[in-house]
Amino acid sequence: IAADKPTLYVQDQLVAELTRSSLQSKDQILRVAAYFAIEPAEISSDLGRLHEIFQVRNQIAHEMDILLRLPNRGQRQRSAADMTGYASIVLKTALAFYTAVENRL
Repeated sequence: IAADKPTLYVQDQLVAELTRSSLQSKDQILRVAAYFAIEPAEISSDLGRLHEIFQVRNQIAHEMDILLRLPNRGQRQRSAADMTGYASIVLKTALAFYTAVENRL
């Protein structure tokens, strides 16, 4: 209220809040979607699968730590088909999220 332009100040604060986390989980995506009154089903028809994909993403990120004494350096083997499928779902979710936000603005 004390800011020179309260509306711009509140907008800046909201943008900072929404971009504070890196959206690397289903719950983080749904939290941001809620600010735009986007229902979960509008961005993903299978939230369980989306959750699973983010778990795989986290496993991959941690497997980047090279453990030279372990077979496969501690990395799991994943098929190209699985990885392509995961990427496709993430991209479809991102597009649905973007479209839902764009429709509301």
